[in-house]
Amino acid sequence: MKKLLFVLGFSIAAVAANAQKVAQTAVPAPVVKTFEQQFKNPTDVEWEKKTNHYEVEFEINKINHKARIDATGKLLRLDTDIKHTELPEAIQKAISSQYAGYKIKDPEKIDEGGKISYSVELKKESGDKKVRFSPDGKVLSDKAD
Repeated sequence: MKKLLFVLGFSIAAVAANAQKVAQTAVPAPVVKTFEQQFKNPTDVEWEKKTNHYEVEFEINKINHKARIDATGKLLRLDTDIKHTELPEAIQKAISSQYAGYKIKDPEKIDEGGKISYSVELKKESGDKKVRFSPDGKVLSDKAD
């Protein structure tokens, strides 16, 4: 039992050390400047300090976004929630053929420096998956969720 509590405590401390919620006033000016220039009228803004970057979750027009920005103000990645009907046709076909019987949940469009990919959670009674696709429907990663 002591080992379990130690492992649990260590795990919580490791997670806390890797990601900490911070107030926008504690975020470096170049990071905030990039955020404010790139995203107009955001709501529900929440910042986290990660090991190598800042992560900000926010909404624009009731659509969830998550941006990663390094300390110099460079936008590293933007994740945007989309509807499953907004997935490219090639991805929808790939899911139908390679993941028959799975239901699409929480699709996201990911932009990493202009390189676009899509992430979806696929739900099925026998087990869930998190799959990342290229726009042409190629599976980039497939992990049990």
